Amino acid sequence: MAFGIILLLANSSEAAEGIVFDGILGNSGEKGDSLVTTSKTGNPRDTFGSVLDRAGTIWASAGSGRINRYSLDGRLLASFKAPAANNRSMMTIVNDTIVIMADRDCKLYKLDVNAEPGSSPVPMNIKNVDEISFGSKDGKIAYVTADSNLFQLDVKSGESKQLGPTGEGRCNGVEMTPDGKIFLNMDGKMYAFENGKIMNEKKGPPAPGSRPQYIDGFWYGHVWHGTIKKFQKDFESTPGVVYGGASGSFIGKVRCNEELSSGKSLWKIGPNLFVTSGIGDVVFILEWNEEKKQFSEVRRIGALSWHKDGIIMDDEGDILVRNGRWHWNDRPDSPFYETTSFRINGQLSMTPDKNIVGPGLVYDSAIAWVRGRMDDVGGVQQRWIEKVTLRKEMSGTAVYLSKDKKRCVLTIDRKGEGILYYVDGKWTPMEDKPVKLATAQTTMDWNNLAMPDNSSLIASADGNIIEFIADGDNWKEVKRWNSWGDKPDQKFGKTLYISLHNNLLWVSDTERHRVLCFKKDGNAFVGQFGKTDKPGTGLDELSRPTGISSRGSKAALIDADNERVMKLVLK
Repeated sequence: MAFGIILLLANSSEAAEGIVFDGILGNSGEKGDSLVTTSKTGNPRDTFGSVLDRAGTIWASAGSGRINRYSLDGRLLASFKAPAANNRSMMTIVNDTIVIMADRDCKLYKLDVNAEPGSSPVPMNIKNVDEISFGSKDGKIAYVTADSNLFQLDVKSGESKQLGPTGEGRCNGVEMTPDGKIFLNMDGKMYAFENGKIMNEKKGPPAPGSRPQYIDGFWYGHVWHGTIKKFQKDFESTPGVVYGGASGSFIGKVRCNEELSSGKSLWKIGPNLFVTSGIGDVVFILEWNEEKKQFSEVRRIGALSWHKDGIIMDDEGDILVRNGRWHWNDRPDSPFYETTSFRINGQLSMTPDKNIVGPGLVYDSAIAWVRGRMDDVGGVQQRWIEKVTLRKEMSGTAVYLSKDKKRCVLTIDRKGEGILYYVDGKWTPMEDKPVKLATAQTTMDWNNLAMPDNSSLIASADGNIIEFIADGDNWKEVKRWNSWGDKPDQKFGKTLYISLHNNLLWVSDTERHRVLCFKKDGNAFVGQFGKTDKPGTGLDELSRPTGISSRGSKAALIDADNERVMKLVLK
């Protein structure tokens, strides 16, 4: 592979009590000062995109109010403050100055690449901007305002010159080529702008996508579903789709990446290497294959942004989180080997026949049902279900066989309100009914479920492990425990996530920054990973871990504040 920059992984370090570290996924910086973190606020659709500076470092959105600077191998180099982004925001770079379009009024700001970490972009006296060009000439870029006028901006001086109206229609991008020519995407067609007006009005060729970008004699554009198109200099639409494949834009199969949906920009870093990013603030390095006329991902730069607590692992060690899945042996900078368009709605569960099943969300709002095997072609998919009622804010899921051998999927929300789904042979819900988890005392904050067998149930709630037995279709508490000894460090914190497999109960103890393992028979303590009450960013440390999934002696969990997946093995 042409891309020769390799992220050197730290040596695996052994934790106390027999649980050892086995790697990081989802965070290209991996640990310590290079660990990638974001502001953890905002909306994944509100992003500036990314730019590449002359030193070969990448600048990209990192949540609301933040811009990160990365090395090409994915390490975090510095962070800067940023104005609030919106779904129209973008940025470009002119020499050593980054120009940012942001804020509610779509103002322009500039940030010098040599600015001190933590500093803020400087506002320019320009607002109501719709589009800015990626390209520049002699330190000048083009921009279009909301009232459909085209301007030229001298970035250094801040002086603007009005060039003329863009005419009727919606402007979806402006670009300046290296010779200073300006092109506009008006209602999906490309037009040159010369002598104060659009040339060949209403006769322009199709645009390659929104915010077209001119790079080394080719036009590139982005479309939904992670689609990138490449056109010739004269806008001849060949080779066409070179990445992704939006509905109606391509007949065939090109790799699609949900983390690159609605790309913002593309920057060339080598003969066949490019930097791009889209919704969600994850940056990708793409490699161009001239023979196949396609891009492929070679590096994922960023963190486990926008992921909450949903995670599940199968017997082979493949790990599914929001938007996609990894193999166990993937690297911290590995892209997903396959992406998905759904988010786990609380917790998914593994069935006896190795299906993954439970509630999901599409685009964080539409409620769906998730089912399938990770080793099947196409893998785990979401399905729209009309026969039953699906709820949005779920927390726990468990599967079992009822006394009359019906397949059952039990789900709960944060209040502990249960819904039982009777499912068919493909784990699709056919009927649902409310069920009660009767507790011996008031229980408020519920997280996960686990099923030791068809007649017993375990839940994590209010800092307790609560054990139930079946009571018809309902469940009745028989035991709860929140400690395994008398010492202060042998007591759970207030928030727990659990996973049970092969008689091993793994507990992610969020507020005490650790993971614990117990033998389910007798709840005997087996081991701990992480330092009690001491959050950290090292490879032997955790910071507010949440969702966890285990198979055999392996466990994978979301190290939430560190925005990474931690892989653990019980030795």
